[in-house]
Amino acid sequence: MTRFRYSEEVTPPAPFVHVKLRAPDGGVELGWLPAQLDSAASRTVLPLRLIEEVGFVAMDQIPIMGVGGHIMMMPTFLAQVEIRQLVPLTLEVVAHEGEPFVLLGRDILNQFPVLLDGPNLVTEIG
Repeated sequence: MTRFRYSEEVTPPAPFVHVKLRAPDGGVELGWLPAQLDSAASRTVLPLRLIEEVGFVAMDQIPIMGVGGHIMMMPTFLAQVEIRQLVPLTLEVVAHEGEPFVLLGRDILNQFPVLLDGPNLVTEIG
């Protein structure tokens, strides 16, 4: 298990890990980026600026439901996501221009055991 401290730069403190992002062809790589664990999200969401920086190619558009049941169409991209010290995963992610952080959804979180220790502000994954 890899251990990470919660980020206290957000209120209340939240579980974050560090990730690398790669194009599936192994080209451009970005990392280590802060990524918030979001068990309420079914899919991983990347900030649009990172999509543009890596040069990911759009695959599709899918409906995504947000807070309050609001549905919006979001573009999808094939990306490789690696959490520090864990096996990289290649999956279809969505992008949003207003998202400041990588949000790791259940499409990634369900692949690993995850411990959220809120009282001690620690997360363990792997």
